[in-house]
Amino acid sequence: MPTERTMPDAGVPRYLDILFERSDQLPESYFVSMEIDGMYLGEGGFVVMLLEPSMGASAPEYLDICQRLIRQLHTQLRRFAIHYIDVQHGRVACLLAFPRLEKRTAEAADTLAQLHTIANNLCTEFSQQEQTNLLWVISNMEFGTRGIRTAYSEVCDFLQYQAFMGNHRGVWVLFDAEGATQSQMDENLFLSDSAEKVSRLLCSGNQEDAQAQLSMAVDYCIHAVPCFFPMMRMRLLTLFDHLILVILRENHVLRSFLQQQSILTELLMAPTQQALQGQIRAFWADLIGHMAALEAQPGIRWVSRVDEYITEMSVDPNLSVSQIALHFQLPQPTLSGRYKQYAGKNITDQIHAVRIRHARQLLQSSSNSLATIAQQVGYGSLATMNRAFRKYEGITPSQLR
Repeated sequence: MPTERTMPDAGVPRYLDILFERSDQLPESYFVSMEIDGMYLGEGGFVVMLLEPSMGASAPEYLDICQRLIRQLHTQLRRFAIHYIDVQHGRVACLLAFPRLEKRTAEAADTLAQLHTIANNLCTEFSQQEQTNLLWVISNMEFGTRGIRTAYSEVCDFLQYQAFMGNHRGVWVLFDAEGATQSQMDENLFLSDSAEKVSRLLCSGNQEDAQAQLSMAVDYCIHAVPCFFPMMRMRLLTLFDHLILVILRENHVLRSFLQQQSILTELLMAPTQQALQGQIRAFWADLIGHMAALEAQPGIRWVSRVDEYITEMSVDPNLSVSQIALHFQLPQPTLSGRYKQYAGKNITDQIHAVRIRHARQLLQSSSNSLATIAQQVGYGSLATMNRAFRKYEGITPSQLR
């Protein structure tokens, strides 16, 4: 059984091990008993933290470091009650109770952001002072006492994943996508939209504007609040995951190049902000160099001209391979065969790709009906657009709203 310890004025956490394991199964009488013993939790928000020092620290030294860290945290953010308990494998688990916070409010989001920032600063400060590399994992904020077990499971699951990935130290913050705040959902939409813009500019040959758009998105990932390292890296991973998927969808010529790249792995393993930025610069330089080599090939330049014409004419529901062949003064079989040879896909696939990309933009930025959007992007009917989305995207347009 873990040994229980208490911070000064932090209540009597004799129940913590049971709360962590099965708070969602306990009767109300159990929580009444806790209150009688002086441990009042209330029905606000709860965060679980796990702290672990680097190898070599003795148990007394480690507990002393954890106590000082938690006191400093409480001094700088006096909005919660602290309960902590010694757990197995040299880790200390802490329960932070925020009794007056309500789910999905600005106050809850602000409190969590402050907690993350303070934790990151303290971790850096103590690592320098104590010559020990801390691992500090902070759960998502769960609401109601029944959510304590969920928060504890989050950090335990992450520790298993983190050990598999290489046991990197520092502050790690966990977010629940289902319970994400509006700002987090807006952030993911911004990163997805930025990736779409970079890919579109890149594939149209506008490399300078593509680089400017990417730089703006990277700057956001680095400087957005909370701006400590794990969140910075997670944003960059999200951005480049979107970017690679979009480029693969839009530009089959780059498929073999991207399949040989390991940018996501490099970002995940980068130990510092400088290393992250270095990996991004190297990836972009390799990508631009590869595209320059491709563009030097006459066939690729010809494909770009065809793609530009398709983009220009895509809103015309009568656009067809025969019309494109007529414009380029080529027999239809010659046009189709040459395009397939150099682009790695059929012309009809490219027509659908352009229309679907346009539809995606309208679905996210306008309130027009699906039938209206279908007409705006060049599909003759909503049924035709639905079939195209199911074939190429695996979803229907309505699922993007």
